[in-house]
Amino acid sequence: MTGIRWFVCLILLALSHSAYTVSPEINIQQRQFEFERENWNKVRLPKGLASVPRKSHDLRHSGYSGVSMYAQNMLLNYTGGIEFDIASLSALLEPTQAGRPVELNDIRTFSIDIVSGNLTLPEKTLEFLFNRHVLNYKERSLRNVSIQTDADGIYIDAEVRLNKPFPRQWLRAQMAGHVSLDQQQRISIDIKQMKMLNMPLGKPMQMLDLSLDRFVTLDRPGVKLKGRQIKIDLGVLPPPRLNGRLSRAVSTANGINIQFSSPQGIIFDTPPISSNSYMWLQSGDLRLSNMIILNGHLQALNVNPHERLKFHLYSAIDQIAGGHVRINAASDVIAYLPSVIP
Repeated sequence: MTGIRWFVCLILLALSHSAYTVSPEINIQQRQFEFERENWNKVRLPKGLASVPRKSHDLRHSGYSGVSMYAQNMLLNYTGGIEFDIASLSALLEPTQAGRPVELNDIRTFSIDIVSGNLTLPEKTLEFLFNRHVLNYKERSLRNVSIQTDADGIYIDAEVRLNKPFPRQWLRAQMAGHVSLDQQQRISIDIKQMKMLNMPLGKPMQMLDLSLDRFVTLDRPGVKLKGRQIKIDLGVLPPPRLNGRLSRAVSTANGINIQFSSPQGIIFDTPPISSNSYMWLQSGDLRLSNMIILNGHLQALNVNPHERLKFHLYSAIDQIAGGHVRINAASDVIAYLPSVIP
C-alpha cells in the first residue's frame, strides 16, 4: 500500500507541475500586455500643454481638464446651414463644469478654445447666420439676405426697411464692401457702395456725411451696424461657444477666411492613420453617450477614403453610430464616419 501511495503522490505532483507550468508563448503575451498597459495609461499631452498640472486621477478621470483637438482639411458642421471649412485648427474643448468630461452628446457642456487655426465661413454659412440667427426677430430692418464674396470684397443683396421717418416699406438694396479685422478682433465689413431701387446711394451719402446706421438698424448679439461698418464677433454663433484670438479676416472666392493665432504653441503627435483629412483628439476625457474615452486618442476619418471628413457636431453620436469604430493595440480609437447621417 505504501508503494501505491507514493506512486499516486508522484502522479499528482507531476500533474500539478504541468498545470502550473507557463508556456513561453504565454510569457510573451503577458510581457506584451504589460507593455501595452503602460502605453494605455501613459498621458500623451501635445507639446505646449506639458506644463499643465495634472489633478487627481483614477480609472474614470485622466486628471486633465479639457480635450486637445487638431483638425486638418475637413468640414465642421455646427448645426443646420452653419459649416466651417477648416484648413487647420488646434483647439481645446473645455468643459463648462469643472471636473466633468467633454460630452459630445450635449454641446452645452463645453466650449471650443482655439489656439491657432485657418478656416473659412462659406457664403451659404454667412447667409444662414444672418437669415436664421441674426435677423430672426419681428422689427428687423433687413431680411432675405444673399451674399457673394471674392478676393476684392463682399456683395450683399437684401430687402431693407428704412428707419422712421422714412416709409416702412421693404425695398431691394445691394451693398458692396471690404472685409478686414478691426482692433477689437471683430470681422469688419466696411460698406463702400450701396444701391436702392437701382439708384446709387454711396457717394451722395458720403457727400452729405450720412452714415448707414441712420437709415438701417442692426444691433444683435454678435452683429452690430456702426456707421457704415457691420461688426461681427464669434458671439454670433450658437453653442458651443468659440473662443480665440483672431489675427486676420479677408474675403475670398469661397467666403470669409479667418485666422487665429496665440503665443501658446501646441504640437500634436502624428495620428495613427495617415490621411490628409481628419480630426485627432489626443488627450483629455471624452464622453460619447454612455461611453467615456479616457485620456483621448481618438481619430475621426471619412468612411470613404476619397472624400474629406465632414463632422456633424450637433449629431455626433448618430454619425458615429452610422459608421464603424476600431481600436488598435495602442488603445487609439479610430472612427470611420459617413458624410451624411443615416
